[in-house]
Amino acid sequence: MGEALLTGRDAEENLDRILSNRFAGMPEGAARYTLMLYENGGVVDDLIVYRLAQQQFFLVLNAANTEKDLDWLRSHLKGEVE
Repeated sequence: MGEALLTGRDAEENLDRILSNRFAGMPEGAARYTLMLYENGGVVDDLIVYRLAQQQFFLVLNAANTEKDLDWLRSHLKGEVE
């Protein structure tokens, strides 16, 4: 299992833009299964996202694709997000 922590003012906006689900309004402590998408709509990978706090998300990635997924995610983040 791969893990990533996404934090910052623009964390939610980034997830809404690059994953198949909406995370705006997701309550703290909730989790969603979702897909990470290429710009053309193809699937990079599937993952689970937990909302830990208003500006903090915990991502559970597939172990076999962790590095590929993290590289893709990092290359598509915009704004104030780590």
